[in-house]
Amino acid sequence: MKKIKPRYIIYITLLVLAVIAVLYSGISLIVAGSPMLKSFREHLKSANAYHADSLYNNAIEPYQRALDMEPMSGVANYNSATNLLLKNYKDIKDNIAEPEVVANIYNDANERFLVAANADNEKEQMAAVYHNSALVYHLTDSLEMAAEAYKESLRNNPKDDETRYNLAVVLYLLKQNQQNQQNQQQDQQQNQQENKEEQQQQQQNQQQQQQNQDKQENNQQNQEQKEQEQQQQQQQQAAEQDMTKENAERLLEAAMQDEKGVLEKVKQDANKSKKRRLEKNW
Repeated sequence: MKKIKPRYIIYITLLVLAVIAVLYSGISLIVAGSPMLKSFREHLKSANAYHADSLYNNAIEPYQRALDMEPMSGVANYNSATNLLLKNYKDIKDNIAEPEVVANIYNDANERFLVAANADNEKEQMAAVYHNSALVYHLTDSLEMAAEAYKESLRNNPKDDETRYNLAVVLYLLKQNQQNQQNQQQDQQQNQQENKEEQQQQQQNQQQQQQNQDKQENNQQNQEQKEQEQQQQQQQQAAEQDMTKENAERLLEAAMQDEKGVLEKVKQDANKSKKRRLEKNW
């Protein structure tokens, strides 16, 4: 589907509405008579003339004077709201105006459109009022409100193809927004699931690391214990070897002592025998 750029359509529509506002100014809801009503008509006529010549700044004051006299006038509210939007059209389009200022402009214009809608009973004019109100909602991204206002405009003027097209644009954007919200929710759920799985994996890794560390410490303790036992065994064997050597030396010394005693005895016996033989010869 070809991508639609609704904001540019809206800006062009606002220019077209300037002509509608001039036509609307020709519909008189005022019965001539009192000086106040005459002054109201003069201010409205002056403002509409400035508006028709695209002198939107000059039109602001006479429109306001007219509204001060007749606050519920449909024609004055409608035309002044359109004039307000067209006056700030360039600044809004070029993003020069501050967001808060733009919001105030839209709110002010929409309030005037709603007053005009309640004051006028002619279907064509009500269709134009609701169309403009829908444009304001559209510009402020209040798409649901814009769709309702476009539908109300079409109820009063079903043949308005421009309103029907703008309604299609808004419905398309609403569907896109809904799809984007669903995608965001799915992405958020997926991210939450991935984060949960990642946390679980981290916990498992930490547990595995702790188990490996415990196993390593146990192995180290077992190794140290084994080395200690081996050392004790070696010391015991060395001690036993020392005792065996000492015993051997003791036994050898005793044997040597015994042998020495035997030799002494043999020697003594030999001397005794020799002495006896000598004595016998004599």
